Amino acid sequence: MIRLQLDFSRPARVRFRAAWAVLVLGVVVLGASILQAVRLSSVNDSLQAAQDGRTSRGSRVGGAAPGASRELVAEIQQARAVIAALDVPWDRLFTDIEAAARPGIVLTELQPEGEGRRLRLGGDATTFTDLTAYIAGLSQRPTLAKVLLARHERANGVTRFTITAEWRAHP
Repeated sequence: MIRLQLDFSRPARVRFRAAWAVLVLGVVVLGASILQAVRLSSVNDSLQAAQDGRTSRGSRVGGAAPGASRELVAEIQQARAVIAALDVPWDRLFTDIEAAARPGIVLTELQPEGEGRRLRLGGDATTFTDLTAYIAGLSQRPTLAKVLLARHERANGVTRFTITAEWRAHP
């Protein structure tokens, strides 16, 4: 009679070698990660030192040292313009625009201009009376001032309009 071997598990030697291979691979990846972290830390430290030196030299009025290049001054002015454009009280602004909403008014355009703190609203009104009531409602909102009708035209039974306003940062 022939003896059958019915052991379906892998030999322990194969599993042992695979475990060592995974362990060595993990150690290599860990070492590479630590090396990269050390490199990035040194780059970060050098950039931080350069920035500290730049801010101590450029902390005068105007944001740049007296002998600063025109490119640096232009870059600072551009950064300030971006900050002003992004520093919009969006929540209060949208709340006030929505609070003034009326039936018969459809807004199709909202364009903020950060530097001048101006806002341009465009849309359609079913009647001119709805439009004037909407402008009056916007004028009463605390974050908006100098609400003016900049343009309007009547076409196909709809009044297309553009309204300009200034927003207040802290009403």
